Amino acid sequence: MYRSDIQRKFGSYITLNLAYLITLIPGILAVWFSLMYCVSDVIDSAETASAIVSLTTIASILIAVLFSLSPFSSGYFYVLRNFSREDNAWEFSDFFGKFKSNIGKSIATFLIDTFIVCSSFLAIRVYLLLSSYFLLCGLLLVLFLFMLSIPYKWIMIVTFDMKLLPIYKNSFFLLFVDAKRNFLYVLSILFYWFVMFLLSTVSAGLVTVIVLAVIGISSYGLILCINTYPTVKKFLIDSQER
Repeated sequence: MYRSDIQRKFGSYITLNLAYLITLIPGILAVWFSLMYCVSDVIDSAETASAIVSLTTIASILIAVLFSLSPFSSGYFYVLRNFSREDNAWEFSDFFGKFKSNIGKSIATFLIDTFIVCSSFLAIRVYLLLSSYFLLCGLLLVLFLFMLSIPYKWIMIVTFDMKLLPIYKNSFFLLFVDAKRNFLYVLSILFYWFVMFLLSTVSAGLVTVIVLAVIGISSYGLILCINTYPTVKKFLIDSQER
């Protein structure tokens, strides 16, 4: 079902991918400067600086994608939510339209999430310097759960008229109430990025860059929506109707 839908809307996924990639730039820059600040003291030569800049740039793009660090994530998840349930959505007008209709929450969520992610890098640096590995593992676990909660949060923003605090609370709540589906959700994410890793071994990562730039980000978002929207529907939409 989804395979035929992707084939039919292939152009829409490409358009959405490119539009969303552009709106990720502020998040990518925020992550890049935060990471560079954290590792600046290990730069001792021009060669080291070049390698660190390259790795930091790649890491910043991946982190921005993983944590959906764009205020336009409301439009991105709205379009992909509709695509995942085979409803109509316009990849351009709905992408920008949903951002405009949720502009306050969209910008606030982007700023909050970007602050959480970027400040976590500083905490990780401190824990490593102090050899506080127990705290480091705890922080990494929280960040992983936070990453998993991202699609729940954005789907709720474009589906319900709710304040941000209950949206954040419910996004974590939904991670634990549907254990079987969320286990499959985690497996699908790991499998997706494993495939991206395998592609990165071809042509020094150029294939992965091309895939992500053209359609990889929107296809990843579709995987997120396919796995998370049914839980939102079951526990927040269907429960209200009953």
